[in-house]
Amino acid sequence: MSILRRVERQLDERLRRLFDSGGGENRGVLEIQRGILDDITAKVQPVGRGRHAFPFRRLEIHVAAPEADRPVFSVAFAGDQLASDVREALRESGCEPPSGLQVEVVLDDAELPGGFRIVYHEKPAAPAPAAVPPPNGRLVILQGQASQSVYALGASRVNIGRLAEVLDDRERLVRRNQVAFAETGDAITSTVSRAHAHIRYDAVSGEYRLHDDHSAYGTSLFRDGALVSVPAGASRGVALAAGDEIYFGQARARFERDA
Repeated sequence: MSILRRVERQLDERLRRLFDSGGGENRGVLEIQRGILDDITAKVQPVGRGRHAFPFRRLEIHVAAPEADRPVFSVAFAGDQLASDVREALRESGCEPPSGLQVEVVLDDAELPGGFRIVYHEKPAAPAPAAVPPPNGRLVILQGQASQSVYALGASRVNIGRLAEVLDDRERLVRRNQVAFAETGDAITSTVSRAHAHIRYDAVSGEYRLHDDHSAYGTSLFRDGALVSVPAGASRGVALAAGDEIYFGQARARFERDA
């Protein structure tokens, strides 16, 4: 049995079982499936001595799937079935599928000639880079009343301000501070705004960066005998170095990180 006949029977069976609809109602899906396999096998090239090769390693197959018929198309092109059909069709064309051939199906709302469009890529998609956790960083509170004396910077963003939870005038939560100074405290602590600043870890540069969130008394850091101001709302912020002393208003903390 040819690949196209087998695909037709299997697809009819899947759709009939799930939707109690077969025959003419599914002809459009079958025609698209046939068109896809024909388009792909037409790209097989002779390489001499009776051998053939398929020069692409990744296929991005866009299928026109109207919203009303989306469930049928989702079943027809779900999972790895189409990728398996592509490999078998290539073998029937006398060509061994490339090692690591990737087949991605995208159900598209747009109208496409013939109901599909294939983007051929010579290289497989690069794997997504593994997420690298931030290096161990800490804020050691030196001046001002806070709920802890040392805060670990374990997240990609750490908010600093007064109170652990900041509410609006309707008592709705608008912000959580991982580094929380006391709501009522001494004169130094009162210079910390409720949404004062935040620290982000930049995975590209490997830096912790300090940002001021339009605080009332400002944010700055003391480094190598000089005071560095942190501009309010600046998108890049200021890179932190181990040993920096950070001023949140008049409250003070030391930034530490492992090498």
